[in-house]
Amino acid sequence: MRLRRSGCSNARELLSLAALGVKPLLGIDQSSQFLAQGAELASKAKLNPRLIEENIYELPTGLGQYDLALVAQIHICRK
Repeated sequence: MRLRRSGCSNARELLSLAALGVKPLLGIDQSSQFLAQGAELASKAKLNPRLIEENIYELPTGLGQYDLALVAQIHICRK
C-alpha cells in the first residue's frame, strides 16, 4: 500500500506505518523545520519518503497516485 500524508509534521506517523507494510512515499507539510526532523527520522529508519514543503490547501499537480491519503487535523491558535 502506497501512502501520502498531508500535514505530516515530522513524518513520525508516516514512518511508523511502514511497520505495518505501508510504503511511506510522500509527506507534505508547510514547516521546513518539521520536514528536516522527518528526514532525520527517515534516515535512521532506513526509509526514503519524499518530504515536500507545500501548503496542503494548494498542492501542485503531478504528485502521483496513492492507495491511501491521510490528512492531519490542524489547529491554529491565535493570541
